[in-house]
Amino acid sequence: TVKEALSVGCDEIVVCPGTYTLSEVVNIGRKVTLRGATSDREASVLYAPSTDGLRVMNLNHAEAIVSGIKLKGGRMTESSNGGAVLNLTAGMVTNCVMEGGWNYYNSSVLVKNGTIVDSVIRNATAGHSTQEASGVTLYEGALVDRCVITNCSTSATSDSAWGEAVCMVD
Repeated sequence: TVKEALSVGCDEIVVCPGTYTLSEVVNIGRKVTLRGATSDREASVLYAPSTDGLRVMNLNHAEAIVSGIKLKGGRMTESSNGGAVLNLTAGMVTNCVMEGGWNYYNSSVLVKNGTIVDSVIRNATAGHSTQEASGVTLYEGALVDRCVITNCSTSATSDSAWGEAVCMVD
C-alpha cells in the first residue's frame, strides 16, 4: 500500500492502475514522489469513501511531489476544517485529478503554502448554509496554476455565502 511504502522510506512510490479504497488518510510529510504508473492521470485512484472525518491526503513537505494520479472522495464533518480530498500545506501536486469530496465547512481542496499545477478539481460539494466555496480554498502562499476547476457546488442559502468553485483568503 502507499502507507507501507511511505513507512519504509521509499523515495519514489509508483501507483499502478486501479482504485485503492482507503481506510485512513494518506499522510505525506517527507521528501518523496508519489506518481501514477501511466500517463493517464485517471488510471491510478486513491479513494476515500464517505466516512465522516476521512480525507484522502495530507501533503505537508516542501519537497514532496504527487503526480499523475486521481484523489477522490472524502467527507469532512462539522468538527473538521474541510479539505476532504486534499489538505496541502507544502509540496507540489501536478497533473492530477482531485474529484468529489463533501465538506461541512470549507473546500474539498485546501492549499496553504503549496502548489497545484496542470490539474483538474471537479465535482466538489459543500454543505453549510454559509459556505464560501466548495472546490478550492487558497490561503496566503498558495499557488494554483494552469488548472481546471469545474462542476463544484454548495448548498449555501444565506446572504453571507459567496462563490462556488474558488475562495481566496489572505
